[in-house]
Amino acid sequence: MKERISFSLAKGAVYSYASMVLLKVLLLLNSVIIARWLGPENLGIYSVFSQIQNFVLAFGLFGLPLAVSRFVAEYEKKDKPALQEILSSLLIFSLAAAALVSLALLAFSGPLALKVYGEPRLAPLIRIGSVIIFIALLSNIFKALLQGFQKIVLLARLNVVIGIASALLTLLLVVRFTLIGVVLRDAAVAALTLGALLYSLYKFFSSSGLSLIPRFNAPVLYRVLAFAAPLFAASLVMFGADLFIRSHLALKCGFERAGFFSISDNFFQMAYFIPQAIALPFLPIITGMHQAEPENLPRNAARVIKLTGALALPAAAALGLASGPAVALLYGETYSGSLTVVFLMIFSAAVLAPAYIAGQVLMGAGRGVPILGLSVLQAGVNALSAYLLINRYGLNGLGAAVLISAVFNYFLSGVYVIKRLGIDPGEMRFGTYQLALLLSGVSAYALISLTGGVLFAAGASALVLALSAAQYLSLSAGEKELLRGVASKILGGGAR
Repeated sequence: MKERISFSLAKGAVYSYASMVLLKVLLLLNSVIIARWLGPENLGIYSVFSQIQNFVLAFGLFGLPLAVSRFVAEYEKKDKPALQEILSSLLIFSLAAAALVSLALLAFSGPLALKVYGEPRLAPLIRIGSVIIFIALLSNIFKALLQGFQKIVLLARLNVVIGIASALLTLLLVVRFTLIGVVLRDAAVAALTLGALLYSLYKFFSSSGLSLIPRFNAPVLYRVLAFAAPLFAASLVMFGADLFIRSHLALKCGFERAGFFSISDNFFQMAYFIPQAIALPFLPIITGMHQAEPENLPRNAARVIKLTGALALPAAAALGLASGPAVALLYGETYSGSLTVVFLMIFSAAVLAPAYIAGQVLMGAGRGVPILGLSVLQAGVNALSAYLLINRYGLNGLGAAVLISAVFNYFLSGVYVIKRLGIDPGEMRFGTYQLALLLSGVSAYALISLTGGVLFAAGASALVLALSAAQYLSLSAGEKELLRGVASKILGGGAR
């Protein structure tokens, strides 16, 4: 059971990793077009709109996607009638929640844009965003269903198709309609995503005997909502803190600085895709692992956390070293003011990578309530440090605040998971990972600051190769064999 789960996890991670690499390339293309065409100020306005949308989306989802994935994975084999009741009740609830939340956002679009932000250009964006919210709420639920049924390859393919369509729509709409065009692009992509997910679910349900016909069962829905409630509260706290931070930056330093931070966030997401790719198939599998062999959960969880760090560390160092030329090449000299915060954000993502997986372990093991407490503490540190450092140092202060918050989150999540699940700190390299990350960050910064030309290229290459070799050598024989076997099977065409 343990080896089957480990292989399934790694196999799913490789599929999702490959698709997310391509998707990140497409998203990078989108971000380049948008940033160059809009300019820093309009990009800052769009970034604030995006944070408003994310917060409203978190409110409307009520923490259900993670709960849906968990309950689907749990009931698919043991109780199909109960699963049908869960799916039908969730469909009704999701439709009602999507309609109410979207109408509320539409009603408050004017006061939010004018009285809170003093920016009339935000109002039409938020009105279009209310339609996007309705579509996105349903799409997230349907995506969670497919994830719960372990349709990882299907989701990966859908992500790539949607990413290609998004890039084409960016070229068609943003170039012509600028700021409004970006939001129109978002609406078109949301509608396309919903259609693709509906079609995929219809085909799967037709062959599995399940259906999407709405049938309401209050007790069943209550069980799901009770599990989702702490996750919902946690997401509200986290997205609320993000909205506060981005809004404070825009109001204190101007929308142009918010645009610079948006560029740095793009680089953060590039570094952060490693744990996200691993986590995509992780929640349903960790649920099955917890039920089948709970005594082996700590060791398997430590293995995945360690592998995540081993991949994230050299990747972050390489991206950090290349960040200066990458910003100039992709976004232009207009965004040169974002270089310091870009570097800080990249290493913040690497700090958070193992913590992200640790959070998935807790959720997969049904420990949703602790997530709320951890999220409240993390959001408080995020908001407070960002508020203080933005006031004193502006944009670069926010970059430092993100890094401080990432370190705090890593140790908070790590200590809690170690204590709660009985994980051996040595197996997950709890302390040595952060030490290696600190040394690599300082070395990368020194190379950027003190060298140039051939010397910089040679030093940067040597640092990345040394980090990659050190991480590989730190893996156990079983972990190395697992990585080699999965790569050989999938890349060699042996995967089904």
